[in-house]
Amino acid sequence: MKKFFKNKGDIKELRKNQILEAALKLFARDSYENTTIENISKYCGISKGLVYNYFDSKENLLENVLNFGLEKILKDFDPDKNGVLEVEEMKYFLERITEILIENRDFYKLYFQISLQKQGSEVIKKLINRISKTFERELINYFKTNNFEEPVVEAKLFISLLDGITFNFVITQDDKFLMKVKNELIKRYCKKINH
Repeated sequence: MKKFFKNKGDIKELRKNQILEAALKLFARDSYENTTIENISKYCGISKGLVYNYFDSKENLLENVLNFGLEKILKDFDPDKNGVLEVEEMKYFLERITEILIENRDFYKLYFQISLQKQGSEVIKKLINRISKTFERELINYFKTNNFEEPVVEAKLFISLLDGITFNFVITQDDKFLMKVKNELIKRYCKKINH
């Protein structure tokens, strides 16, 4: 018999990812408030106690689901992780952002649902605050280096554009429009401006 997993750690990671994916699907479909740990365990075909072996609470599970999704975005931002965003890296990020949106519709649906709920918005704020400082700092440096007139304003505008584009996509599910918007973002943000 072929051995699929090298060790128990592989099985644990697989089970944890199974729970995260089930939670994401159910939170996005039925809402965070209406989904229970029991719903998630039934969806996975495992015991409720096993879910608690991986996650302390439903809120902890939500934090892990959201963190996992946000980390997917950040892994493609400044891919060489040297703290300096180059034009080609910005282009790569914008190309990947559209793919990530299309591949992770449930995540973004959940993200906006949670953002609008009082309890969930606190979870989102904590996660965003943790990751946004580096993201925003690198954007500001990118816009300074590439001679944008107001780098701080441009960084905030860029982040707001991404939020708005993502929200529009979650509602419309229009892949073609998303591709057109991506091309416009690349035209605007992937060139040096000479003043």
